[in-house]
Amino acid sequence: MDGLEHLSDVEKLKLLKAIRVGCNTDEEFSKYIEMFAAGKDPAEVRRRVDGYFLEDEFALYCLLSEVCSSITPLGQSPIGNESLKIPDYLVTFRTERGEYSCFVEVKTTAKLETGKISNKMVESYKRFAAKYKLPLLFASRVELYGDGLWILQTVDEFERNGRAANIELYPKTSGFVLLDDFMITVETPFELDAQYSREFREGAQHHPGLGYLTGLVAHTNEPITLYATSAKDAPASISFSDFQFLKLFFDRFQAPQSTRHCEYGVSIIKTVPRFWSKHFSGVLVTINRYLLDSDGVAHGANPSRLLAKIENGYNGYFTRTRLIRLIHEINARAQAIASTSLFGNGELGEPADREKHLDMLFPETAKKFAE
Repeated sequence: MDGLEHLSDVEKLKLLKAIRVGCNTDEEFSKYIEMFAAGKDPAEVRRRVDGYFLEDEFALYCLLSEVCSSITPLGQSPIGNESLKIPDYLVTFRTERGEYSCFVEVKTTAKLETGKISNKMVESYKRFAAKYKLPLLFASRVELYGDGLWILQTVDEFERNGRAANIELYPKTSGFVLLDDFMITVETPFELDAQYSREFREGAQHHPGLGYLTGLVAHTNEPITLYATSAKDAPASISFSDFQFLKLFFDRFQAPQSTRHCEYGVSIIKTVPRFWSKHFSGVLVTINRYLLDSDGVAHGANPSRLLAKIENGYNGYFTRTRLIRLIHEINARAQAIASTSLFGNGELGEPADREKHLDMLFPETAKKFAE
């Protein structure tokens, strides 16, 4: 492939991104790095390719959270007009005041703050948006405790905030109402007992080091059996329509854990304290990234891989509606057994601020909603 030498670094990286989507392992991907990026630092190449995947995480979140009626990637460059830069996406959000269509440029980091972009670059995006008379927003991904959080700013907010984003802006910008995030908060402290058996159990999740998951019990003042396999001595358990996601959900609430060996296998026990909280958006995306396909490969290991599967008809992904339903079922089981709820909904921001942000996004309806 002698023509590779004529490709720019950006073109090579985009080509590597597409190849990485089809690779099941890092080892498999390494040979393509050697082929397409010879002479480059492999670690830096991986870092930059991963940056493209994080950009796709924005589209994935919009899909999973059901906040958009459409999201279209705009992966082209304008011909003959280098003064324009095309944003990453054309998005139509759903809100209580109707649909909101806009261009969205995505910036990502694995830190608490993104880097600052130049005023010249911002102006080139603004000129493009103005040609189509649509608002321009900047979506910035920052990272907190391993979860990605999205800060969505109007271009005016983005410029006022130094053409960058940091964790302190969450959830203080107008775009926050478009993403509709909230906190999942532990209302009742509990001890979670994940029970594994060395013996094969039909339909049970398998852990290579522990065995087959046979039970999941939350201990409060009463043991709340959330999941059990069909062994004859198993206690009654709730009939979760999405039980396969149950363990993944509880895994997001990390806490000190201990191991207890018993006759049937082993129990992994962790204590989850009251008021322990996780952002709904981070939980939703991470659950989908850890799902395994029929070959035992984490098909959501990067957002681009999962989006590619969805484009080809895959419908096994976990949406906002399904996650909220799962939390409701957990609480219903806890109420029936122990007269308590394990999880609550922690609102982010003040209601008055939400209305103020909606007024900024929909200035033509601000007066109507104030009356």
